[in-house]
Amino acid sequence: MLIPEIMTAIRIREPGPPSVLEPVQCPVPPVGPTEVLVRVFAAGINRPDVLQRQGHYPPPAGASPIPGLAPLVRAALTRSITQALPGVERDA
Repeated sequence: MLIPEIMTAIRIREPGPPSVLEPVQCPVPPVGPTEVLVRVFAAGINRPDVLQRQGHYPPPAGASPIPGLAPLVRAALTRSITQALPGVERDA
C-alpha cells in the first residue's frame, strides 16, 4: 500500500459551536518502526471531543490537537502481516 503524504483531518478553528469544525489538509504523521498506520474512513464524536471543541478540555500535553481524544485503537495483526514484516511479533 502506498502511504499518501497528505491526509484530511478535522480542525477546531477556535472554541465554539459545531460550525468551528473544518476539514483541513495536513501531512500524514510519520510511522515509527514499532507502529502501524491505519486508514480511518469514519470516526465518532464523544463527550471529550465536544468539550475540546467548546474550549473546556484542552488536548493532553504532547497529544495531537486533532479531535478524537478518547478512542483507544489497537491494530490486530494477522499471521500473514507478521510474516511479511520481519521483526514484527503477533500477540498470542
